[in-house]
Amino acid sequence: MIISKQEFLDRAQLDRETLEVWIEEEWLVPSRTAPEVVFSEADVARAELIRDLMQDLGVNSEGFA
Repeated sequence: MIISKQEFLDRAQLDRETLEVWIEEEWLVPSRTAPEVVFSEADVARAELIRDLMQDLGVNSEGFA
């Protein structure tokens, strides 16, 4: 299932700035289709895991490097 950027942000409970950082750091690697990136169910699950690890368990960005 292909998920738009806005739907992804809503489902993963992320803001655009955080998403851009996570993509830049390659923690998330969405598919690129003209003219925009698209996401999958696996990307949503990955984002939820990253968010939970950071918020609930205190893992910092160096923990994902």
